[in-house]
Amino acid sequence: MCVYGMQYIPVCKIQSKLQDNLAKLAALSELVLVQHKLTSPFSRGGQRSRFVSESSCWKRTSVERSHSWSTGTTVAATAKKRATKKMAGARAASQKNCERRKRVQFLLPEPPKKPTLGQMIFDREKGTFLGRTPKTWAQFMVFYAIFYAFLASLFWICIQVLLDGISMTEPKLQLERSLIGANPGLTVRPQLIHVEGPMVIAIDSKNPSNNDNWIELIDDFLNAYDNTTVDRKNCEFGDIQRPSDVCLVDMESFEGCSKANSYGYKTNEPCVFIKLNRIFGWKPETYDMPLEEMPEDLQAHINETIYEERKQIWLSCKASQVGALAQGHNKDNFDNISYSHGRGFPAYYYPYLNQPGYLSPLIPVQFKSLPQGQVLDVECRAWAKNIIYKAAPGDRMGSVAFQIIVN
Repeated sequence: MCVYGMQYIPVCKIQSKLQDNLAKLAALSELVLVQHKLTSPFSRGGQRSRFVSESSCWKRTSVERSHSWSTGTTVAATAKKRATKKMAGARAASQKNCERRKRVQFLLPEPPKKPTLGQMIFDREKGTFLGRTPKTWAQFMVFYAIFYAFLASLFWICIQVLLDGISMTEPKLQLERSLIGANPGLTVRPQLIHVEGPMVIAIDSKNPSNNDNWIELIDDFLNAYDNTTVDRKNCEFGDIQRPSDVCLVDMESFEGCSKANSYGYKTNEPCVFIKLNRIFGWKPETYDMPLEEMPEDLQAHINETIYEERKQIWLSCKASQVGALAQGHNKDNFDNISYSHGRGFPAYYYPYLNQPGYLSPLIPVQFKSLPQGQVLDVECRAWAKNIIYKAAPGDRMGSVAFQIIVN
């Protein structure tokens, strides 16, 4: 077969003639080469010494020429026979290859028939269902059953290892090792959601019904403290507390900051509730004696408290009055602050160990006789040996700040 432009064209006859001509040409070239060797003056018969006489050289060369011609005739006949035999063999091989290529050329494979939908689902001839025999389906199911069983067991082992390192009742990292650290902060209620910066409690003195939103926020916050279904203990100073004990927060002693009094928002004497953030395992180190940097009213309160009840985290709030129409930041201190439930968080509420029904202690702080049209800046601080205080607005620690305004 000959190749022209990537197309196969059968040219067996032309090829056989071409091979015959090539064989003849090879035979003739071999015959010419033999005669050339015999007649060449540089052959072995022609290489003689220059010192031989001309007569003896002539005689000898004439004899050698006659011998060479006879020998050349015999060799030529032999070469011709050999060439003829080669030509015949090449012709027979070429004919055989031509016939074989003819057969191969026209025996192209037929395209497979497209199976129907029924044959794809179940083929009766091949005995396959969805392209697989029952044997291959069994092998398929066994392989994937083993594979998914291995994956499930590996997942179960990983979960067990993870659960062994995690406790459902206490965090793995506690106090200084945890992200929140061992320095609790203060929180004020009521509190608006998604408020950036210090919270502002605006009181409407002319229309007290506009203050109902603050009352509703406090009610929602104190609902958990009104829950009587949880068994809570009425704790006292000097009692031995078990880790599972949950102390009761007595809301009846809130007096002016009670629900019956609308938490003071109907009488322009609002109450806020201060609580300490919970940190698992944290125990307070209280001050039994007042410090010089404490406010004077707090020092006096500590001195008036009996020693057995001084195991408390003390709280102090200071307020400064800012004139709404004044120029600059001239502030006047505001001292009309009432602590109806005491001025400290008792130490028997701590540590917090994720007890069921645990509630953080509260200190209600009431602001009385607020000046109208004035903004009151309030900062409340917790006092304990292991509570760090920092008053930076962007990095406040151990304290909370908010504003109160009476319109």
